[in-house]
Amino acid sequence: MNSSAKSCSNRFSRNEALMIVRISAHAILAVAAIFGSYLVIRDFQKFENLQRASNIILVSLSVADCLLAIPFILDITHMFLKLSSSVKQSQQALCIWSAS
Repeated sequence: MNSSAKSCSNRFSRNEALMIVRISAHAILAVAAIFGSYLVIRDFQKFENLQRASNIILVSLSVADCLLAIPFILDITHMFLKLSSSVKQSQQALCIWSAS
């Protein structure tokens, strides 16, 4: 494999780099939201002094937060698949261009 073929496999366009940053930020936010909601629900179940009517509102908000994370995760998956196809296409085009 020559040097031009090696270099063409490691390049990202600006849009692809921004997509990677966006996917990473969304993934971190989704994990943090789900983990925080899990802690609220678990603590409500575990400690009897937290099982009050006012805290049921917090638990219902945590459940809603977990349910809202599902489309968020689907959006992350969609962005990742879009990025992977874009990277494959750009690498193929770049390698074809550098080989000629």
